[in-house]
Order: sequence, then C-alpha cells, then structure tokens
Amino acid sequence: MRPLNQDEVRGLASHFQNIVGAQLQKVVSFEEGLAFCFYLKGDTRWLIVDMKKGGPIALLAESEMPKFLKKRKSPTELLLRKYFEGKHLNSVEVIEELGRVLRFYFGESREVQIILFPKAQNILVNTGEKKISWNKPKILEIKEGSDQPFTVVRTHEELAKEWLKSHLVLSPLKKETGSRKEKLFIAVDKVKANIKFMEKNTFSELIEFSEGNPDEALPESLLSPFAELELGDLRGSERVQRLYDLEKKRKTKLEASKNRLKDLQLEIESGSGEARGDYAAPKVKMFEATQSKGRSRELETGVTIYVGKSASDNLKLLRKAQAWDIWMHLQDSPSAHAIVRRPRSHKFEGDVVQKAS
Repeated sequence: MRPLNQDEVRGLASHFQNIVGAQLQKVVSFEEGLAFCFYLKGDTRWLIVDMKKGGPIALLAESEMPKFLKKRKSPTELLLRKYFEGKHLNSVEVIEELGRVLRFYFGESREVQIILFPKAQNILVNTGEKKISWNKPKILEIKEGSDQPFTVVRTHEELAKEWLKSHLVLSPLKKETGSRKEKLFIAVDKVKANIKFMEKNTFSELIEFSEGNPDEALPESLLSPFAELELGDLRGSERVQRLYDLEKKRKTKLEASKNRLKDLQLEIESGSGEARGDYAAPKVKMFEATQSKGRSRELETGVTIYVGKSASDNLKLLRKAQAWDIWMHLQDSPSAHAIVRRPRSHKFEGDVVQKAS
C-alpha cells in the first residue's frame, strides 16, 4: 500500500483521540510490529503498529488482535510490559517539527513515538530511565515543502481496508499449495528473524566490558537487546560466568536455527509447485541427477527405476515421487531404496518388480 502522507498522519492522530484516557492492558509483538490492547468504558481496542518496510502504519482494531498477525517475543515488548502496562494514555499528538511522527504520552515521562516514514520507520520507547527502539534509529530529515496539502487523503477506515487487504490477499503459490505451504513460509520467516537477531546481538561486548569493569553497572546501550534477562544486578565473576554461559547458549541456538532453516527450505523445495522467492532452496532435479550418474535403469518402455546413492538421496527421491510411483527397498538393507517411475495408467506384471529387485 502507498505510504502515509502528513495529512493522513494528522488524521490518524485525530482518530486516536478515541482511546485517550484508556488503560493499557497488554502489549504483544508480532513479526513486523507491536499491538497495544487498551480498555476504556467496557470496550477493548487494539492499536496495531505495523513497521512493514515501505509502508509503516498505525491503526485501531475492534475487540481483538487480528489473528493473521503471528506473535513473537521482542525486547521492545518486554520493556513496554514492565513499565507501561496498567498506565493510562494521557495524550496522542503529531510531532509537527519531525513530520510523520506520532507521540503517545502515558505520564511520568513515559512515552512511545511511532515514526511512519517509509525508510525510517521505528517505534521509540522512553520510560524516563530507559530507552529502546524497534529498529536502529535514523536521523530524520524534513524536506522543504513536505508539509504542503495533499490532494488525496485517506481516512482511517480506508487505510484499514487497504492494510487488511495487503495482509489477506494470498499469492498464486499460496492459493495453489494450501495451508501446509503457508505454515512453512511462516516458519521460514520466523526462523530467519531469530537467526538475524542472534547474529546481531551477541554477548561479546558485555563480556569484554564485564572483564574490564567487573564492579560497574552494565551500560544501558549494551543491555537493551537483553532486557528480559535482568543482568543489571549482577556483578563481578558471577556476571562474567553468566554472560559466557549465555553466549555459549546463543551459539548453540544459532547453529540449530540454521539447520532448521535448511530443513524447512528443503521441504518447501521438495513439495509441489515452485517455492516463493528467497524461500526456495537450491533446486535439485533428483531424477535427472540419478539418471546422469548411472543410477537408473529402464525396466521396460516407460518404466524406469531410480536408486539413490545415500540416505539423503533416497529421501529426496521419495519426496519427488508421484503418488502412483512404486517405492521399494530390500529387506535387511536399509540403504537399498528405489523408486520405480511409470505412467499413471501403466500396469506391469510381477516380473518387472523382480527385475527392479
């Protein structure tokens, strides 16, 4: 969807006056943003903040968080839950001097800024003592003339419809391959996000600081990605040992996640249809590969047997087989697996099976 313009951001701020005075009951993070659950006069409203690249947006949803938003933990969520849940929203305004930036003020120096520039989208949280951001902050540069009136200004309702449509319209691949494929895509996204987070956030700088300054408090800038671990109260050798244990655990999880990603990509690649974009693992035409390496034999016209050279090959052959192909293995020989390919309507006698054996 088209990025928001300044007048549309002002319109959102006006619409969000409906939740001023509401109590923040819950904060949930999803793959590309945060959802804030507010309670006011017997009604529950959800503020959805989507940091999707190229089209960040903030919207109010009725009664419940949209089910297609897949939950995942984030440091920003944990900080908000600790310092903001139970607080009342005092005001919502546009920070005009910054442009497309909304400010949600909860009192006692607690505020959330939502930056809706398409190339600098972010969620900035300030508790008065601690700060954290959803993305790495960027310097905002306001161009001259950016505050001029726009000829097309979408209402909150129109923006909500566009946003909903952008999430619910399935690609042709998803329509064809069904829910299993969709779940694999979602799993790949989640694993990639976890890998990216673990590669970016290591404990090495915290370890280096702790070894050189064992009795000093850890800098907030180093602690922010690990707010949920509550490392701030540890000192000396206890802290150093804890950080080494966490770094070892991070490396183990990272390696496991990379292996999991490979497995998911292989499963997507081996299924029917073409995998989506960068989710596809390198394509291996298993039947052509076995044929070219002399591991196939034509039993009769239109009937060919293919044998894998390893357990991995056997598994790939099995996944590539059609429902009407025949899978075989020799008793007491675990690695002797084969696929007999035939036309769907073809029938053959037992001697062909004997030849295959």
